[in-house]
Amino acid sequence: MIVLFVTLFSLASRHALAAPQVLEKQTTAKITQIRKDPLGDQDSFLSLSSKEQSEWGFDLGQSLDQSRDALRNLQTQLVVDIRLVGFDGEGMEGVVLPSTDVAWHLQSLSPVLEAVTLQYLSEDTWIKKSLGVRTKLLYQVSKVGSDVSHQVQTAISTALDAEMNQGHGQADEMATISYEPVDEVIKAHNKRTGTLHTIYILNPPRQAMSYAYSYKSREFCSGTIWAASSERYVWIDLTAGPLTYGSIEAGQGRVLPHSFPRVEHYKEELRNKALAPDIAALINSGTKHLLVPGSVNLYQKDWTTLRIQIVHVHDAMNPSKVIKEVGEYDHMTSELQHLTLVGQNVLVEHFYVGFGHCDVCVAAYSRALQTRTERIPGAGVHIVSTSYLDSAKLYAWLSDDNFLRRLTDNQGKSILMYARPPKRIIPVFIFELTSLESLTLDGRKNVVSFPDMVLAVRTYGGSGSSGYSCMEKKVPLQSAKIFRPILAAILQTGWGVMDTSESIGQGERGIQKDSMWSVGNTVFGPLAGTYGFSFSQRDVARRNTVLAKIHSVATQADTILRGFQNVSATGFVFDTLPADKIPTFFQRMNMLMFKLNKATLQLGTLRYDDAWYFARSARQEVLALHDLAEISAGSVSSVLECQKKKGDLKLWLLGLLGIGVGLVLWILRKLGPRKKKRY
Repeated sequence: MIVLFVTLFSLASRHALAAPQVLEKQTTAKITQIRKDPLGDQDSFLSLSSKEQSEWGFDLGQSLDQSRDALRNLQTQLVVDIRLVGFDGEGMEGVVLPSTDVAWHLQSLSPVLEAVTLQYLSEDTWIKKSLGVRTKLLYQVSKVGSDVSHQVQTAISTALDAEMNQGHGQADEMATISYEPVDEVIKAHNKRTGTLHTIYILNPPRQAMSYAYSYKSREFCSGTIWAASSERYVWIDLTAGPLTYGSIEAGQGRVLPHSFPRVEHYKEELRNKALAPDIAALINSGTKHLLVPGSVNLYQKDWTTLRIQIVHVHDAMNPSKVIKEVGEYDHMTSELQHLTLVGQNVLVEHFYVGFGHCDVCVAAYSRALQTRTERIPGAGVHIVSTSYLDSAKLYAWLSDDNFLRRLTDNQGKSILMYARPPKRIIPVFIFELTSLESLTLDGRKNVVSFPDMVLAVRTYGGSGSSGYSCMEKKVPLQSAKIFRPILAAILQTGWGVMDTSESIGQGERGIQKDSMWSVGNTVFGPLAGTYGFSFSQRDVARRNTVLAKIHSVATQADTILRGFQNVSATGFVFDTLPADKIPTFFQRMNMLMFKLNKATLQLGTLRYDDAWYFARSARQEVLALHDLAEISAGSVSSVLECQKKKGDLKLWLLGLLGIGVGLVLWILRKLGPRKKKRY
């Protein structure tokens, strides 16, 4: 833990435009008022004495362009502990893998990740936007003692024996065991030794039969991965499987038997040389998907109260059935509350709107209803006709300002759909239909997330096609079970959290799919079945909120500095402000960078409330810089000068001719008109 603190502190020292260490020790207590002012609404700089304020006015000799560059390139670090279990000869094939081999390969796999967000303009058009913060990944690889390896082996063997005794498994087929016995072993070890994020790579010995893990319910896809809910650890069993699952149609990111680096797949003489890089690649992929993923449609304004307005649009005369099933949403509020930072609160409200009370709802539904014909895979030439709702058309109708401002429920009560910051509202429209036929959005989903709204449809007509399969069996889309996908859509609309199976590609590439991470403890996708957030989704949501604030503050400050730069002849601030305001500029600029780097530093240690405080407190420095910019604007005067060009004879003669003509006209005017002679 001491090593971690020293590493992170050295990062701040190298990259921060901040006070010397001795000065920081003297003033940190005064300017850090987290308990007194957790939202950073007060200007902590004013709490310093005049002498202390003057000490922050040091000049680092940077130009305005260099200061802007520092704002656009903030950095943090994230330490990820990698624990190898069963790699000292006691695991599969008796493999012995040095931890240094894995560490070396991890270091070579792009250890710096840029925080980016995708802003969707349409289904196929998006803009990739940098948030100005780069995360350096520090992997610490170590081996876990053989006692933990034996406990994992015992947990698996005991669970398999129980399956065999109950007649659920045969020696020639794959058994499904609960993840919980193995998770108890890992959880106990992590509590004793865990620090921040930990990824366990398990390599238990070969069992009497193949096995995979079930999560909560056997009706969902089995897997080999588990991410905890409260504690920050993930474990991956390389011996479990092999499994196949993922998208049926596109094929991108589909998990195949060789997707995981199973020890038995490697020749003995090449095992260590080939296994280490593949395990490193697996760890790196898990880090990008679970720990530091990108974001999508990230909301970049402050809010203190978030209202989730769930509008049940029903076609039944009596919505009693809909009202009866609302109880399943009680769990939603507590789950969403895990995503908040200090000073934030989430409220969930339900409203009921019948087709008979909402003409626009009927019109939106009618215009969005589409029909298409398609061939059923594996059914030869058999073609069927299916209906679906076009989510883009539905959104276009329901996002109309006039409609949202006039929306009322069945009792005529107005439904609030607009709020001014720091309040925010996310409408969730659920079309509750009595149809006995399955109806989806866009043919494959029953819930779709938009930047400012969530749309869903529920029918009671059985199941449709999800477009996914697990172990070569199609995974149905349950038309009536929409709580999980609604929770996932709210997570994405409200906090910009990406689907765990998605990541943002490098360069100009958009979203890349990898279904490896779509099983287990995730609310995204039809392959999983858990009804709560994993630790990674909770952390990513809060991290996104802080990143959005850091980006907003840094962007505002950059705009101000660009204004100074535009009027500076030297590229420095000295010729843009009165002499008595120069110290104030440096004081505020140094304090701004100190707070922003403190915010990114706290992100690396997962102290999100503290990072939130520093990011919000930095707004006070931006306001002070804005005041200085107004002073600068008031003191700037425009002077037009004609630059002479050496050797330009034509321009010189033209100027001389103009002077001559002007002189002649002046003489003629003084002399007055000449009198004519009379004869």
